Formats: sequence, C-alpha cells, structure tokens
Amino acid sequence: MTAPRVGSVLSVRDLEVRYRGPDGDVCAVDGVSFDVRPGEVLGLAGESGSGKSTLAHAALRLLRPPAVITRGEVWIDGEDVLALGPGGLARLRWRTASIVLQNALDALNPVLTVHEQLADTLRAHAPFPNARAARLRAEELLALVGLGEDTLDRWPHQLSGGQRQRVNIALALALRPKLVVMDEPTTALDVVVQRELLQRVLQLRDALGFAVLFITHDLPLLFDLADRVGVLYAGRLAELGPAAAMRENPAHPYTRGLLRAMPPLTGPRRPLAGIPGAPPDPAHPLPGCRFAPRCAVAAARCRTEVPFAHAVGPGWRAACHAAPGLPATRSP
Repeated sequence: MTAPRVGSVLSVRDLEVRYRGPDGDVCAVDGVSFDVRPGEVLGLAGESGSGKSTLAHAALRLLRPPAVITRGEVWIDGEDVLALGPGGLARLRWRTASIVLQNALDALNPVLTVHEQLADTLRAHAPFPNARAARLRAEELLALVGLGEDTLDRWPHQLSGGQRQRVNIALALALRPKLVVMDEPTTALDVVVQRELLQRVLQLRDALGFAVLFITHDLPLLFDLADRVGVLYAGRLAELGPAAAMRENPAHPYTRGLLRAMPPLTGPRRPLAGIPGAPPDPAHPLPGCRFAPRCAVAAARCRTEVPFAHAVGPGWRAACHAAPGLPATRSP
C-alpha cells in the first residue's frame, strides 16, 4: 500500500473496477491514477462508456453490485477510502467529500420539498439546535447558489432543470466539504444555463476553497473550466495535464480527435471532424493501445504494446507511443 500524495485532497492509485457477469468480468476502469489538489478543478473527459462515472462513484464508494473494485487505492483527505467501514464512510461523505449527480430530477426525492431535502441532510450529518436553525442554514445554502428563499417550499417538479441542479449543488456544499465530485452536472441543460451554472461553481470554489472533480464528455467546456484535464478512453487514462497547454497542443491522438469533433465555446468557427470507428467492446479488450484501430498515426507496435504514460511537459503525461517526449526506455 502506498501513502497518498502530500498536498492532495484526492489520490487515486492504479484503480481497477470490474462489472461481474455470468459471461465473465467487464473491466470499466483499468489502472487509473491521478490526484486532485486542494482548491483546483480537475476535469475528466471521454466518450460515453469510457469509465468516467464509474470512476467517480468508485472514488466515493458509491458503486453497487455487480460493480467491484478489484485493485488500487483511493485516499481522500489522508483517509484510505477502500478500508473504511460504514461508520467511516458516513463520516466522510458530505463532510469531506460530496457528489452532484448527473440527472438532477432523479437525484432529488420527488415527494419532499427542497427545504425537507436540505434539512434531512443537515440533521443527518450535523447537529442543529432546532428546526429554525436548520431552515436558516438551508436559506443560506440556496442564496449561495443564487436561489431565493421561496424555492425552499417548492417540489422538485416545480423547478427548472438549472434550478434543480443548483439545489443539488447546495446539498453538496451543505457541510463545507473539501472535495465536490460533479458527474456531468450540465447534462440536458441549454448552453446559456450551462454557462451560468459553471460560473457559479467557479465563484463558489473561489469563495469556499473546495476542490472539484468535474466529469463530462464535453472537452472544450473542460478547457474553459478546469485547471488540469484528464482524458479517459476505454477505461484507461490517455492523457493528463494542464488545461491551457493541452488546449493548444494535445499530445494524444484521441484528445486531438475529441477537440476536432466538438465545436469550441470561444474563438473562430472551424470545420468539425468526427473520430472514425467506435470504442472497443469492454468485454473483449484489445491488446496494445485500445485506441489503435481508430488512430491515424498508429504503428504496428501500437496493436501489441500497451503504451505507458510518460512525461511530455511539466505536470503533463500521455500514454501514447507517438506522443512527444517519449524516452528511449520506459517502465509501467
């Protein structure tokens, strides 16, 4: 067992997650390692099925059967998450780390008002002298995310998608955690509401100092939001580095393909080009580089040798045989 990286609020080491099935295991996350530093926004991007949400839920021990963590370590604020029992997990969640789920309507209880949902979370994890004190705290939380006091007595179906997601963010910040995991929180929101929501998240991060692990399929959005960006492909981390440097000159062919396939949020218009082919079947993983069948620069070795991550710049690594900075000899 290794110790967490000093100064990291989240450390993930060689994490592997498999889904058990009658026909064998399916590996959804395969040997992923990264750190999230206090106060930073780390973004994770990738196509559907790349393992993004599985990774997020594994980090907080929220996976349900048939998903199983089969290898690796997860440390949050110095605690070994995979070694915690039910009591330790209850103490960790919401207080130290919280999550904003993808579908805001599904994440909220349809038969409870916003006030009841906030009050339940507060009462379960923090002592409040009376119901009035809990309501005042709920009002403060809604004000943080730009919602008025009248929202407290509404039901989830009476709110817009953006309002519901703001309520979820308020819930996630209720006990001032050090880490907030956001699992595709802008899904199904229009672009104007997306921008407003993301600006609010950054304002809250600056004011409260929490770190964010932000997960999405939208790579251009991450480059505008995150301090560092990681790109997942078929369960493996293809590239991880500073957002500004990766935006200008991504090292991995998959990252370049994602950027060409998505319209930029800012700057001049440019023609879009999709990535040919489809991701491999996770039930039948390919040898070598899993992106090789879709890669325009793949060589013979790419189909047989697994590319291990190597440095291509300060704090920047890519798992590609053709990426710049490849050393003469490499080790896993």
